[in-house]
Parts: sequence; C-alpha cells; structure tokens
Amino acid sequence: MTVAFKVHKHVRTAIVIGAAETVGDFTLAWRGFFTNFLCELPNYTNAITGALSVLNAEATPVEVWAAAGMAKNAQTNLIVDPWTACPINGLYTIRLTLSGVPGGAGGTAYITPYSL
Repeated sequence: MTVAFKVHKHVRTAIVIGAAETVGDFTLAWRGFFTNFLCELPNYTNAITGALSVLNAEATPVEVWAAAGMAKNAQTNLIVDPWTACPINGLYTIRLTLSGVPGGAGGTAYITPYSL
C-alpha cells in the first residue's frame, strides 16, 4: 500500500527589519506538521546571519522548533527533521532573529513555510 502526502506551500511572507532591529515575526494558523521553511535574507549592510524559530501561542510563548545558520544575500531551505517534527495546531509565531543589526536601511526578508 502506498500512502501519499500533499505538502502545502503557505504564502511567501515579507518580514521588514529596520536598520537597528534584530527581530521580526508573523503569525500563522494551521493544523499539521511543518516540513521545511524557505528563507530569503537580503544583502544587509552589516555581516549578520539569521535564525528561524516557531513559537506557540501561549501567554508565555514556548519555542517548539528552531534552526540557525542562514546567510545574508541567500536562500536557505531549512528542513524539519521528521523524527522530531514540528506539529502545529492553531496559531503560531514564525520568528526571524538576526545575529546583529543589519545596518544601512535594513531590508525585507521572505519566509515561505511548507507543511503537511
């Protein structure tokens, strides 16, 4: 027996980060499992890297998944390990954290989540 799963591509979301900011986020309501995130960081003025995390919608948010190592001026496909999966059920925050301030005029990063 063959079982097929359909991967759902969510909307490519812009996260605008100002020159002196280091964190940007957006919320997403969904039920399923995240499989990967396509992350696009612009060519910020300063030498920085990015990290992505998923936080639940509790009064005190808890990080349920995280990955680091995104380079500026590049696309990075962050894969969620299927053995540690990232189940989602309801409202979650997708947060981009930079290792330092981007400088210049800041810039717009784009995150596209994929899920089952």
